[in-house]
Amino acid sequence: MKNKLIKTQFVIMLLIILGKVIGFLRESILASKYGTGYEVDVYGYSINILLFLATIGYSVTTILIPIFTELKEKKSKSYQIKISNNLISVYIVVGAFISIFSIIFSKYIVNIFAPGFEGEILDLACKLVMIINTSIITILVQSVISGILQAYEKFYEAAAMALAGNIIVVLYLLLSVDKFGIIGFSVIIVISYFIQLLINIPSFRKLGFRFKFSLKNIDDKTKEIIKLSFPVLASTCIMQFSTLVNIFFGSLIGTGSISIYNYANRIINLGIEIFSIGISMAIYPILSKMSFEEEKSKFNKSLEEALVLMVVLILPIIVLLIVLRSDVVKILYERNEFTSESTIQTSKLLLLLIPTMLASGIRDLLSKACYSLKEVNLPMKASILTIIMLILFNGLLYKKFGAMSLGISSSIATILGTLIIFIVLKRKYSFIKIKIRKSLIKVIIICLLIGGMIHYIREYLLTFLSNGFMETLLIVFICGTIGLIIYILLIYIFNVKELEIIKNKEKL
Repeated sequence: MKNKLIKTQFVIMLLIILGKVIGFLRESILASKYGTGYEVDVYGYSINILLFLATIGYSVTTILIPIFTELKEKKSKSYQIKISNNLISVYIVVGAFISIFSIIFSKYIVNIFAPGFEGEILDLACKLVMIINTSIITILVQSVISGILQAYEKFYEAAAMALAGNIIVVLYLLLSVDKFGIIGFSVIIVISYFIQLLINIPSFRKLGFRFKFSLKNIDDKTKEIIKLSFPVLASTCIMQFSTLVNIFFGSLIGTGSISIYNYANRIINLGIEIFSIGISMAIYPILSKMSFEEEKSKFNKSLEEALVLMVVLILPIIVLLIVLRSDVVKILYERNEFTSESTIQTSKLLLLLIPTMLASGIRDLLSKACYSLKEVNLPMKASILTIIMLILFNGLLYKKFGAMSLGISSSIATILGTLIIFIVLKRKYSFIKIKIRKSLIKVIIICLLIGGMIHYIREYLLTFLSNGFMETLLIVFICGTIGLIIYILLIYIFNVKELEIIKNKEKL
């Protein structure tokens, strides 16, 4: 059982990392072709509109995992098929409505969220919104199927989707973008989401599920699932809305601000998605089971261990990114239209966004704990307050600090929003007694020491290495390798107990 679990988590992590690597190759090629020009601003705006709408699917997946975990034990397969057909049918209708609405009112959508777009830029944005938003039907159907598969402990498909989609997009950028441009790119995005849906279907059918469109037999369980998804939807939708808030203010700052923000934010999201998704995927069903069985002390211990593990994994990456941020941006993006000045601006904004990496990961874990306790309103309320703070700080800072205000505002709002969930969760549920462990203090001290050491190693290497691409890649490799090796050795020497969770994953 232990070996099977370790193998499963290793494969999931490998697929996620490969998907993100290919995703960054996509962004690198895009940066090379368009730099920080208006085309990338428009694409960034359009894709974030879709991601905002796609939170509907995320909420469905989040709710379905614990519900279908229960249904597969208590109900017949025919009943499960009925529920899945009901949900897929409902979300096909919802997706079709959103797609048609986006086509008819694309100009109004763009004017609301990007009032700084005018003329040619406005026209291009409208076209991309109309094309890309047709993907919402595919995303919603895939979300239902993915939630059911994960309830049946079929995780590979969910982990492989981004990899498959990004491969399709990269092939287009390498072979056809010069011919069909950014419009063709948006069409490929639609195709890539359809490919992601297809990946899930074989396993879905293998479990015995067959789809038949039906809106006539919507029972109470289907209504319950849809009802439960609304608070989760509100929470995730509001947090995705934070990106649109930054895009709104970015469009007011000037050309290039949105693309700089998107490039920096994608680096941050890489860390969040690799580590946060892996830990959350492991802990969510366990917390749900402990909550159902009222094992309060085990619930608290598992949540506490998961939070410390999050810090143990993410904090060294944060320290390395702080020291090597300009080198990382240069390796990923700097070529052709993406100039050295673009690298400087992106790395500055990246530094300001780095605090959101850890804060967002912790917030996601705390939200999963809330959902396990059927406390769906707390994450939603915290998300609303986070957005209010983001709007307030952006409104106060964007004229003075320009694009950098997007990073400052995001970090402050995300940290405060995470603290709100943490404080209220502890006060409302007395059995949650998360404390600052000694191991956490050890990790912080170790990371500070490594950060200083890596800084001096980098400065030393720069004395005899030039500023070229291969030299920069070598610097990042040497500094990163030395930093991570010493980090692992020190946490072994100082007996950071959370390493046992990594070595024996079934303890999570």
